[in-house]
Amino acid sequence: MTNDADKPKPPDMLQRHFAALWSTIRQDEAGPRPPDEQRLLLDQIRNAFDRAANRLSDTTNAYIAGTFTVEGSIYRSETTEILQLRHRDLGTLHALKTLPFMQAANAPLIERLRREAAIGLGFRHSTIVETTVLLRLDDGRPALLQDWQGRSLLDLYKHADMIELDIGALLFRLLEALAVIHEQGYVHCDVAPGNIFIPAGDPKSAMLGDFGISLRKGECHSDLGLAFAGSPDFLPPEHGPEKPVDTSHDIYALGRLTAYLLDRQKEQARHDLQLFSAACAQNDPFQRPRSAEDARALLMHLNEQERS
Repeated sequence: MTNDADKPKPPDMLQRHFAALWSTIRQDEAGPRPPDEQRLLLDQIRNAFDRAANRLSDTTNAYIAGTFTVEGSIYRSETTEILQLRHRDLGTLHALKTLPFMQAANAPLIERLRREAAIGLGFRHSTIVETTVLLRLDDGRPALLQDWQGRSLLDLYKHADMIELDIGALLFRLLEALAVIHEQGYVHCDVAPGNIFIPAGDPKSAMLGDFGISLRKGECHSDLGLAFAGSPDFLPPEHGPEKPVDTSHDIYALGRLTAYLLDRQKEQARHDLQLFSAACAQNDPFQRPRSAEDARALLMHLNEQERS
């Protein structure tokens, strides 16, 4: 005779719910889910628990990763939020790029930010804004941490704070950044004033940042689910969401950027810079310099002619 105490007890309510959740993660009505889909579901569930735990907390966490205090939000759109942080011990400034709280469960945006982190972590060069680490915030949102490089070229012009800028020095600096990016097989896809930073107003320290829409050469933005990507005034005529990107797209953007700078600093509208802008921003991609190295050689040649 079997003692009731020896009989297996049915799982309690929590165990049953957990078993049902795990079953849902593992498979749907059509059968087993692919491993990538299972991992994505697990990640979203973990984010949901993180947000719930944060709401249950009796105190507000004043620090990010126990290390950084938030100085303020410096940019916010429907898909992106950028915060200025200060290191609690060192006092240094940093930038943190994440998703708006309302997009915390948006799986495509999460994957896009992680992809941007993977690209950014692969670059270590003085001309490129480096990604330090990919963090997970207390509410589950992913976030990129970078050193603070000050305001962008766009912000400096917008607020009339732009000091006299050596356009030639800035162009050489950006061409060096593009050479590094292209050498690793990527196209930046958004060489525009909002992604160029001028620490302390020195063009010889200029840096190119933001790899949010960068692609490997030959990829299309539609692969990321994007119907439109880039800054309209800096996109080449052959650009399209379903068309493969090429390094010549960045060269075109640099030509348009040169025209943008010359228009704002007319006293520097030298003939060599005008010729460089026209050569890089040719509508026919085969008429442009074929690489950052070719564009650099052209700029040096035009500079020498201007001085002679």
